[in-house]
Amino acid sequence: MIKLMEFHRSGNSVKVRIALNYKGIPFETEEMSGADRSPLIRAANWPFVPVIVDGDVVMRDSEAILQYLEANYRDRPSLTPATAEEIRQGDALLAETRSRVGPILGRMYGQGMKAPADRDPRALAGIGDELVKAVEPLEKALEGKKFLLGDRMSYHDILIAGALWMTRPRPEFIAVSPIWAFFAEHISLPARFKNLHAWLDRVLAYDREPAGASA
Repeated sequence: MIKLMEFHRSGNSVKVRIALNYKGIPFETEEMSGADRSPLIRAANWPFVPVIVDGDVVMRDSEAILQYLEANYRDRPSLTPATAEEIRQGDALLAETRSRVGPILGRMYGQGMKAPADRDPRALAGIGDELVKAVEPLEKALEGKKFLLGDRMSYHDILIAGALWMTRPRPEFIAVSPIWAFFAEHISLPARFKNLHAWLDRVLAYDREPAGASA
């Protein structure tokens, strides 16, 4: 069985959980500690989550893990688009979203990691409006679709939804994490983005821990 070494509230860990659940691959999780990353270093010579251990194989980096799952669990539901044209469309949408949304979320995360007294209000001014403008192309791209490329989820959905996950703070996260409370205060997707919200619901429905796992 695959072991996923993760931080439960990590967007990169979310991507791997979604892929594992979508493909129906049994897995167990091991929650890491930010204060002690030695288990990650011992397993993968790497201090960051996620890491998977699949028998003798150890993989790190969420995108590399998704590629590994696709290549080695071919009897499971595929996350690869059906045609080369769909792959090109998905790659273009992914690149555009990263260029528009990535710097905004990166700035938000950078400020959230600071002590409240050290945060720069100028870096946060208008950030919610910037995010709204940045995701408008995604809202249009999802018109009449269940997923970004049609009726079937692909790895493009996982990678983009994993990035936007921080715009959907869970109440239980907000209650225990000052950083997530900070996210909830400053960034969210307006209700008028109906296509985006419905799409995120579909993708994130696969974000489940194995039975018996503790969050």
